[in-house]
Amino acid sequence: MKDINLKILVATLFLLSFSALAQDSLKLLASYDSLRTVYGGNIFGFYPIGVTPPVLNENQKEKITNCIESLYVNNIIPKHIKGKVILEIICDKTGVPVNITTLFEKPPNFNLGNEAKNALKSVIFIPAMRQNENVSIVFKFAITFEPPKKDSK
Repeated sequence: MKDINLKILVATLFLLSFSALAQDSLKLLASYDSLRTVYGGNIFGFYPIGVTPPVLNENQKEKITNCIESLYVNNIIPKHIKGKVILEIICDKTGVPVNITTLFEKPPNFNLGNEAKNALKSVIFIPAMRQNENVSIVFKFAITFEPPKKDSK
């Protein structure tokens, strides 16, 4: 009888820990409006112990910035629209995004999710690492859309 009670306790604790993790993820998405990110995006998520997340170098951040700015300059996105997108990215061992999914898009009717995906298709991340070896990884990436600032000349 003690073995059964122990197994039930372990299973319950296991389920509760994943429930708490899911709740934290939902809270993060719900409170995302209060976060401020830059064009280059913000990498966030839960990583296994010993894994360093992927990173964008300055050249790659600039690619994303230029892509987003060109959407406003070319009137693909109206100049008054500001928005936020959260993507889930699967990066391979070389840092190339192999699958990009839109998790959150605000405002929803301006195709910002697809534009964010297109901006990231040409980007290469510095790969995630574990024990000095490149590893593939799933992570979240946030992009803020804002019209380019006018030059103060």
